[in-house]
Amino acid sequence: MAGAPAKAVQELTGHHNLSTTQRYMHLSPVARSAAIRMLEAPKPEPQNENGLEILRSPARFTDGRGDRI
Repeated sequence: MAGAPAKAVQELTGHHNLSTTQRYMHLSPVARSAAIRMLEAPKPEPQNENGLEILRSPARFTDGRGDRI
């Protein structure tokens, strides 16, 4: 696949349906590993427009029954 968008490959191959293109597209082991690392990476903390970390309200943390911890 070499990083090309599936829609572009579909048009270049002349397939009418994207599902036909996807049937022949395969991820390399390196691309698969990179996708796994991306999904496992910690998410960055939310920031405001000034690039400062947004503090979370303690009300968002509950014990699963709705009671604040």
